[in-house]
Amino acid sequence: MSVEVRFIGSLVGLTNKNSIPIQLNQLPKPTILTVIQHLSKLFGKNFEDRILEYHLEGLRLRVLVLKNDVEIRVLNGLETEVNPGDKIVFIPISHGG
Repeated sequence: MSVEVRFIGSLVGLTNKNSIPIQLNQLPKPTILTVIQHLSKLFGKNFEDRILEYHLEGLRLRVLVLKNDVEIRVLNGLETEVNPGDKIVFIPISHGG
């Protein structure tokens, strides 16, 4: 029982991967937060620092996380449950002036 995690843009360079399967039995509680924590163990703390804003207790404003094509902020945020077969996509947002 797994989920597919995809990376877009600069996160491909950080992880050296376009996608990775995550086995749900490797997570204590299958949520977006535990997926991010698991990915941080695989790719280093720099990955987690690019995604989470700890002093705001949530996602960085310049990152979108989609679960099955729905942005998690309209679901249950970092506590959004992850189920077998889900597709999770991390999208860094960059813009200029």
